[in-house]
This record gives sequence, structure tokens and C-alpha cells, in this order.
Amino acid sequence: SRDRDPEAQGIARRGVIGSIFDALRRNEDAERPERHAPR
Repeated sequence: SRDRDPEAQGIARRGVIGSIFDALRRNEDAERPERHAPR
């Protein structure tokens, strides 16, 4: 079961803004995996 998902807890702790930026960054990484450089 995934009810104690650490990522979900991290989103709850960081708030909606952080989760949105996380999702955007993850989408960019999924579309361009060869350009996986930290900002």
C-alpha cells in the first residue's frame, strides 16, 4: 500500500507551490532525459 508515501508527505510539507514546481521539473526530465542537469 502507498498510503505512507514519503513523496506525498514531502508535498504536504512543502506545500502546493513546491509540488507544482516538482511536477514541472519531472515533466521536463521525462521529455528530455539526456539533458538531466541540475539548476
